[in-house]
Amino acid sequence: MQLTAQAWYYDFYQYAQMVYGQLDVVQPLGNGQAIFGAVQALTEGNSAGNSNNIAALTNNNVGSVNAHIYGAKLGYSFGDGSIALVGDYAPTEYNSFHHGGVVHPYNDNTGTSFTDTMQTGIANLGPGYAYGVTTSYAFLNKKLKVNVSYIRYLARFGFGGDAANYNYGGAYGFNNGQNGLSTQFIPNQQLWALDASASYDLSSVLKGLSVAEDTDIAQAENRAGYTQYNHNPYFSSRFYLEYNF
Repeated sequence: MQLTAQAWYYDFYQYAQMVYGQLDVVQPLGNGQAIFGAVQALTEGNSAGNSNNIAALTNNNVGSVNAHIYGAKLGYSFGDGSIALVGDYAPTEYNSFHHGGVVHPYNDNTGTSFTDTMQTGIANLGPGYAYGVTTSYAFLNKKLKVNVSYIRYLARFGFGGDAANYNYGGAYGFNNGQNGLSTQFIPNQQLWALDASASYDLSSVLKGLSVAEDTDIAQAENRAGYTQYNHNPYFSSRFYLEYNF
């Protein structure tokens, strides 16, 4: 059995302090097969002197941060492929930013929670839960890697502070009605996301070079119409040229 652990500490310039931890376990089964699992936890609270900064961000509608995310993963790997069940839970913490939402810099396809997809994640949606399945497989002597994820989300206070709008001037940091958007969050907002990505190793051309493409579709099942941001489902496709050195 193989065990690995990691822990991280962040201080977001006097907005919030965050601690993140993750424990991974792998049990080899022989013949290139293994059972693997992981647990993760994130907790975030006030940073020294952050009350004024959070208040300024939200037009004096909230002055505290109190957020938590807990997650688990259980999977099976075989040869060049793997499949895993994933889940994350974020409890509601009333009277704090987004009633338990995480304060963090903009993260684009770089989130750490097991249920993050390119456009969607519990860290952005606020308190609630998410669950789904992720798969990966390598082809052509591991030069071509393909990943597919299907995740379902439930956001307790959905789209009140839609990350696409960057508007936190309403109550508890939710949207304040600018740009024609509703000031009301959507209780128990339900969403799903399908994310498919592929990368190809071009080290034969230049060591460390690769190309990648990521396509994401997100559908909100009970979303109220916004006058200017009524893209549902939301589709995004991105191409990357990457060089590791």
